[in-house]
Amino acid sequence: MPMRLSPAAYVIRVMHGVRATARVVGCYPSTVYKWLWPLEKRGCGGEIPRLARRAILIYAKAHGLDINATDLEEGRVVDEVGGEVA
Repeated sequence: MPMRLSPAAYVIRVMHGVRATARVVGCYPSTVYKWLWPLEKRGCGGEIPRLARRAILIYAKAHGLDINATDLEEGRVVDEVGGEVA
């Protein structure tokens, strides 16, 4: 069954985890975790900070990852089981 992932959840999934994403962006893993937290808990509500987006796009292009600018704004719908794009 398809499900919509937030921009942060999608990028973390495609990049194989919080630590790998943090290395690409140049921040601590705890900072990337906060992208997933709700705004009420001082998180980013699933959004990716603008300063991190450029690094993600450059890395994704260089490594053939399925991440584009729209994914960073809207997230993506994926198949819940296999993680494939719906």
